[in-house]
Amino acid sequence: MDVYGYNLEPQQQSLAAIWIYIVGEREKSSITGFSVGWHGNGSPPNGCYNMECAGYIRTNSIIAPGDVIKPVSSFKGEKQYITIRALKDKTSGNWQIHYGFNGPPQLIGYFPPSLFRDMEKKQLIISFGGYASHTTKQASPVMGSGFFPVRNAASFTDLKFIDAEGHAHDIDKDIPIHQSSARCYRVTNIISNVFFYGGPGHCDI
Repeated sequence: MDVYGYNLEPQQQSLAAIWIYIVGEREKSSITGFSVGWHGNGSPPNGCYNMECAGYIRTNSIIAPGDVIKPVSSFKGEKQYITIRALKDKTSGNWQIHYGFNGPPQLIGYFPPSLFRDMEKKQLIISFGGYASHTTKQASPVMGSGFFPVRNAASFTDLKFIDAEGHAHDIDKDIPIHQSSARCYRVTNIISNVFFYGGPGHCDI
């Protein structure tokens, strides 16, 4: 993921992430899981971010959830990237998180399986892309680089799915796409393990 910096208003947030979760049977809004990526401002309506979340185990000092990423990308200059890998260790059951800044990812921590017992029983949902939110009295914030795809837009590259045996497979075909408002934000199909997303916001959704 190429990373960007924002000047956001209070109660605005914008992020890019990978989400791994299940949806509860009794309540459609009941979600169990986690996300990894980068974000600016804000906090989720339910749950927590970064080291405010109980249970995450940090194993490497190169970065901790909530640390500031510097430098960030510029659409007029060089792009800065983070590489995120999230996978379940077959032996321990830990959900391992790997991170790299403009380089190969290293193990930085994990979520122990005790946090997500229900995820053992149901089919996982895996999503990735951008997300933005704001209060109803505000215009929506930028997402990604602030540009619509494709030129100068933010991107996810080298997308891979890691199976239960730890083998990586290219994601090189179209999968379902969700856009809440094409007036504010857009996303492309996946071509050669890459897609582009984002937009200027500044509209109500």
